[in-house]
Amino acid sequence: MPHVESVLAKGNYLVFHQDTVLASENGPLSTDILFIDCNGVLDRPLEGSLIILNGELSLRSKAEVTGDVILLRGTLFQSRDAKVKGEVIRTSSAECINRVRGKLQDPGFKKSLPIHLKFRTNRMGGFRLEGYDRVDGFSISWGFTVEQPDLGDFPVFQGKVISATTHQAVGFNALLKLPLDSKARYSLGIGARSTNSDTNDRWRLGDLESAFKAFVSGYDHRYYFRREGYSIELRREMWNRSYLSLAYQDERYYSLKNQSPFTLFGSENFHSNLPVESGRVRSLVFDGMLDTRKDPFFALSGFWGRLQGELAGGTLGGRHSFARIDLELKRWDTFYDIHHTFFWFKWAYADRPLPFQRGYTLGNTLRGYDNFAFSGDRMLMAQALYGLNLPSVS
Repeated sequence: MPHVESVLAKGNYLVFHQDTVLASENGPLSTDILFIDCNGVLDRPLEGSLIILNGELSLRSKAEVTGDVILLRGTLFQSRDAKVKGEVIRTSSAECINRVRGKLQDPGFKKSLPIHLKFRTNRMGGFRLEGYDRVDGFSISWGFTVEQPDLGDFPVFQGKVISATTHQAVGFNALLKLPLDSKARYSLGIGARSTNSDTNDRWRLGDLESAFKAFVSGYDHRYYFRREGYSIELRREMWNRSYLSLAYQDERYYSLKNQSPFTLFGSENFHSNLPVESGRVRSLVFDGMLDTRKDPFFALSGFWGRLQGELAGGTLGGRHSFARIDLELKRWDTFYDIHHTFFWFKWAYADRPLPFQRGYTLGNTLRGYDNFAFSGDRMLMAQALYGLNLPSVS
């Protein structure tokens, strides 16, 4: 009991209520540590004592504790290279346990946040080929992520710098996310961006398919514009890749010229970019997505749905005022392992003419129609596909 009282009396301690790993090469940690109803791993020097209540503590090879290790209904796993200069105390005393829990429930108690962060890049050291289009040519980026391992590798900060190969332009994307609960289901995001080129046509033609068509055959069936601004988003993660979010956006848009980059075969049959309406767009955006697919890249069964609503202008300010809603549904099914069906439905509505960068274009991807045969502010589309596996030839 005196050892517990000594730690609580100093008041210089960090408290963890989730499984936590403390590992670093930046010297010793000068504080006392409390693990409450969770497991802890220490792999660094600690100038202080450890208390673990109703959990497991693992001291790895680099652990060196100058104080005591107090196990309250806890279990200790200690590497042969780990050192404890104080005492290892094991007790199930109800008095000690109630004293610790009572202290933590004290209104004057100030909780401390986990400090363990992890810097991560991709396997190429952060470099990546973003894509290919008729404005930027090849886009090359370098990016990184700062994660919080104690919250399931929650991405606290994401940053990316993007450079175009056909003209001197550099863009960036940055996003700071703050978890609002212990499981990171709710988060507050603050983002800023300045893109070399962006498009509103990804819903009908993805980045990979568009890049392949543009580079190999010289056809690029999307319009592009430059986008700059910032956003503040409140997000609720649901399950799988499903989520709900509400965001405030403040953005500007600029027209882009064709750069007519190199193509692999044939002539460069690039269409000209149409001018976009400049000026600031300030809006509130609701976004909700439901995804039951097991594999988003090779879906044989499952459902995907997305609902977006945007309210711009009015009391929010900005040059453009409009209200729009966008509903998109997709369904994949497989029967008897060889029959495959795909249904695609999309409906969009706006209360007034939209700026070009918010409108819709159709054509080329619809059989029998030329590029951009239809364009407007409202749309209704339904599509059904059937596929049959052919017998294998051995």
